Amino acid sequence: NPNTAAQQAQRGKMSAAVKFAQSILAGVLIPFVSPFQKKMSGYNWFIKQNIGKITAKSNAVDLRFTSGTLALPTGEATGSSGAMSLTVNFENVANTADGEKMVVGVIWYDVNGGDAYYKTVEAEAGVTSKTIEIGDVSAMAEPVYHAFVALTKTGLACQDVSNNVRI
Repeated sequence: NPNTAAQQAQRGKMSAAVKFAQSILAGVLIPFVSPFQKKMSGYNWFIKQNIGKITAKSNAVDLRFTSGTLALPTGEATGSSGAMSLTVNFENVANTADGEKMVVGVIWYDVNGGDAYYKTVEAEAGVTSKTIEIGDVSAMAEPVYHAFVALTKTGLACQDVSNNVRI
């Protein structure tokens, strides 16, 4: 019977994971995950890592967005729910003479379900901290914030990325 409770639950998990992944596909999964996956796309990697963690009403706090070898960033969320910002501290390993630059990314979402949001910004040479304004999160009952850093090179795919870390 293809309509057992277990199968319906699995289809619900898959649907929630797909919706979540689609909201970060273009800005996070394609540029910062896909280049490091040998046997699957960044999208499929994300689904595989997180299908059991995302449901419409779950506490999805330990999600994997990125996986790499750069040092983990640290950071903090500041402000009020109407004007939130995230300060991310990181090791800047970019060699600007070779066309390299650091990119700082943040992802935020409500653990109770719904879409994820992201923002990425470039870090200038020598900069080791970036504050990223994410704006109004007052519609989220329990917002969760994650950060990652990436090393990119002009004209090439992402060179390396950190694992994401919850802020």
